Amino acid sequence: MERESWLYFLRMSLAKLEPRFKELLYRCLEEIRATKAALYLAEGDETYKAVTQYGFREGLPDKHQSRDDLVNNLIMKRGAFYLNNLTEDMRFSELLYDAGTSRLLVAPIYSRGKLVGFLDIRDKAGDQPFTPKDVRSSQAIADAYLDLFAEEGLFGQKKIQVSEMGQSSEGGDDEIWMLPVVERAKTELQKGKTRSSGRIEPIDPARLDVARTMLGLFLGLRGVVAAGLADLSPTILTYYMVARGPISPEAVSDIQKRLGTWMQKRGGDLAPLKVQQDPWIGNGGSPVVPGDIASLMAAPLREFGELVLSVAFSQTPGRDVRSLLERLHKCVEESVSNAVAAHSRTPLMRNVALRLIEPDLESLPDLVDHSERVASMAAELAGKAGLGSEEIERIRLAGMVHDVGMRPLGWERIQRKGQLSDSEMILVRQHPMVGAAIISRSPLGAEIATLVHSHHERVDGTGYPEGLKGKEIPTGSRIIHICEAFDAMTAPDSYKPPVSVEEACSRLSGAKGRQFDSDLVDAFVSLRT
Repeated sequence: MERESWLYFLRMSLAKLEPRFKELLYRCLEEIRATKAALYLAEGDETYKAVTQYGFREGLPDKHQSRDDLVNNLIMKRGAFYLNNLTEDMRFSELLYDAGTSRLLVAPIYSRGKLVGFLDIRDKAGDQPFTPKDVRSSQAIADAYLDLFAEEGLFGQKKIQVSEMGQSSEGGDDEIWMLPVVERAKTELQKGKTRSSGRIEPIDPARLDVARTMLGLFLGLRGVVAAGLADLSPTILTYYMVARGPISPEAVSDIQKRLGTWMQKRGGDLAPLKVQQDPWIGNGGSPVVPGDIASLMAAPLREFGELVLSVAFSQTPGRDVRSLLERLHKCVEESVSNAVAAHSRTPLMRNVALRLIEPDLESLPDLVDHSERVASMAAELAGKAGLGSEEIERIRLAGMVHDVGMRPLGWERIQRKGQLSDSEMILVRQHPMVGAAIISRSPLGAEIATLVHSHHERVDGTGYPEGLKGKEIPTGSRIIHICEAFDAMTAPDSYKPPVSVEEACSRLSGAKGRQFDSDLVDAFVSLRT
């Protein structure tokens, strides 16, 4: 009866909030241009019920069970995922077909480490595919629901109001006096720096190598003799070119003249540009002269008006070539947008990671130093293992915050003790789960939370918190486990007397196949010896 009363209360609360739920859901239309979207929320431990939607006329399941592929995929990934055609993942083909849709984007809503709901988003206006940018937007919308839950006290969310003087309005044991924190923040700002200042080099978004490397693709279109990217930023003013063969100065001048005419029609002037031709593309073809150029098509990159893509043709292109040209142009736009987002996000995310370790500006130097050493070694090992740059950065960030769950569990007290009691060991074993819960609510997101959650798993299945084995453990987690163990053995500020690098490497090698991944240990040892 108690459970039935709780479900009745939950249903009544959700029904009351349905207009606000739908208002948030319409952000999927505004920000993602999704033509259909639905919100599912947990109703008990196994069932997720659709509580509001727009755009669906049929084919939207009223409920999903935790064992369903869609929910199971969210739990396994701990992050949003998308599909852009019916055959990309056959598990979801029927779901898409029943609703008359071909594209799917699903974003989880986690509260206190538990999946309490998700957004089911279908199709984009203009039949456009979902992109990584849509994933970030969908996750921001999902997080907005958590703020609403906090206002209503649903799904374990609780909002703490802080008064003007800095005290919690709830009083009692939850009372918080913020003045010391404010003073520390003022001191930190007066210094003009934080512990991370100077450690992260800003990346200039104007250095868009990805767009320049894609220019060669345009030479595959029928009739194209040259392609270029004009960077009209005042400090750059450079025209990057590729051509089917060596291009004469007269042909370069002709292209720039045509590009200037294109600019004037749009109310602008073309300043003199420095020309850089890629010598490796088209070097073996016949020379390009002005007589080879019959027409020039140009278009700016969306979101980056200072970047103009131009393509020179030996004859006026037909409709089929124009269609392919538009598709390639969109590919370049998306690639540039993703590159800039990734570059600008890197320093921000590293600072977020540092603030999770030092949220109150009250430095814990031993914890921070340990975290930074592990992050650096983990990134180095990930590179040695041949992982891509995005995965290396995720592993670096996870290495930085792998022990963030120790803060609320009393890291300072535990770190000072050489021998822990059984009860203290039980507590320590909770820190991967606590850390993952903290990180999943931060801008770092679910993927990094997953790496942190599994960084104490052992390849033989005797680790914690879930006893995963071998390849069940994410690669990043296996990497961090090795680096953390090495640092615990060698660091002078460790809770154990330090040993030499050689001895630590020997111990890692001795635990291959049991505690650590054998191949990764070999790669790590090769970096240290």
